[in-house]
Amino acid sequence: MSDDQPDVGFGSPNAWGYTLGTTSGQVLPSGVGQSRTGLIFHNPSATATIAVCPLTNSVTGEEQDAVINGAGSYTILPLAELRLVGLGYINCAWSAVADTASSPITILEFFSS
Repeated sequence: MSDDQPDVGFGSPNAWGYTLGTTSGQVLPSGVGQSRTGLIFHNPSATATIAVCPLTNSVTGEEQDAVINGAGSYTILPLAELRLVGLGYINCAWSAVADTASSPITILEFFSS
């Protein structure tokens, strides 16, 4: 296994698929009490740009919206992906938004064994 691959345990990965709108919304629940060790957010659209961010702002403790090219958000271009692996536990909830209505997102969620 290469160094950039998440530690995959039994039942891992979980796959999540959603259709995004132009208003930010939660796409991944909190993994509190779990050992979520990696996330891959994939934008399968050939035309839409999407953004993802942790649902809760770690400074203010308030919910935050995903914003394309916005502070605190990761922007994912068409047919690209964001890999968050090897960073320890990533147990927060996540939100996402698209610049075009009815845009898909695929999320792979990895757990340690």
